[in-house]
Amino acid sequence: MLYFEINIPRDSGWNVMNNLGTTPYIEFIDMNEDVPAFNRNFANYVKTCDESLARLLSVELLMDKFSVPKKETFQVDEYCSVLSEYLQNREKEPHTYLEEKDAWISERSEVLRNYSMKYREMESQLNRIHEERIVLDTVRGKLPPKFEMYAADIDNDEESGTMNPAVVKFCYLCGVIKVEDDLKFRKMIFRMSRGNA
Repeated sequence: MLYFEINIPRDSGWNVMNNLGTTPYIEFIDMNEDVPAFNRNFANYVKTCDESLARLLSVELLMDKFSVPKKETFQVDEYCSVLSEYLQNREKEPHTYLEEKDAWISERSEVLRNYSMKYREMESQLNRIHEERIVLDTVRGKLPPKFEMYAADIDNDEESGTMNPAVVKFCYLCGVIKVEDDLKFRKMIFRMSRGNA
């Protein structure tokens, strides 16, 4: 094994390392082991790659959750070859490609994250509706035949039919409480209704 030291200009670093990285017989040795990671020249690129990878993994988890098929478009060698040719033919500097892709991944992962949050909220609401329906089905036999909810306006005009949420009144109120809280609940209702319930 032979050891070589190569000094690469910063502007050419991307192209040089991109070509050397495809060579299977080269091993890179870190000559700056004592230098903190955030002080290294290409630390920001590594951080960007890590963040993009984390976003892609989150997208992959969502795809697995919703059984979205994943299409494998390139093998590693083929992808490196296509990428190298693309970077050589584009007008912008090669290092800007990473920034563009990171922005693209960030934008779309944020959209998917928002959709995922909305889906969880809708799923939670659906579960709550199912639970409320189970409660209603359970107490249906115990409700009076003329069970209803009516509303009145601010002047308590029951004939107006104005649906003002502030003055909605219930003929009956149903719910579920713990058995040990039954007596306490009865006393509270008695006090609040001034003995009318």
